[in-house]
Amino acid sequence: MRGTVEEYIWNEAPDTVVYERDGVEKRLTLTPNNLILTRSCHMDTDRYLVNKLKNANQTECADHRYDSYLDNLSTGYCNFCEVLAVGKTRPWTKQEQKKYKVAKYPIDDIHVGDFVLMPEKDNWNKLWRYIFGKPYLHVTQTRVPILIIRKEDNV
Repeated sequence: MRGTVEEYIWNEAPDTVVYERDGVEKRLTLTPNNLILTRSCHMDTDRYLVNKLKNANQTECADHRYDSYLDNLSTGYCNFCEVLAVGKTRPWTKQEQKKYKVAKYPIDDIHVGDFVLMPEKDNWNKLWRYIFGKPYLHVTQTRVPILIIRKEDNV
């Protein structure tokens, strides 16, 4: 008889998640370099978030492409993710900013539980780095999201 595969993921700390599959645990602690771990949203959540955006102002906008993405959202395009973990921040040196093309003022104040709208690709033509071999769990930089929907607004 074949058993079922059970998967769980939970936060051990704001920057650490634990992933368990069939009783085998793996831990991931995001390094302190402005990384976030996100999980793709399912369609019901997407619909809720699109309606929320249409009724909101642009105060949370993190990208000049907001208007064009909002148009695309109404036609079915969606790329919302839930934030599962946020790496601790540390100051970047000028050399690091230049080498890694880090924005001087990256988006900060992203918290576990926030929802972010992600572009298809970043400036390097790649965005998602899957973790644990799961295409719905992504590691990316905090400067990538187009906009943020705060967790306190989702209650």
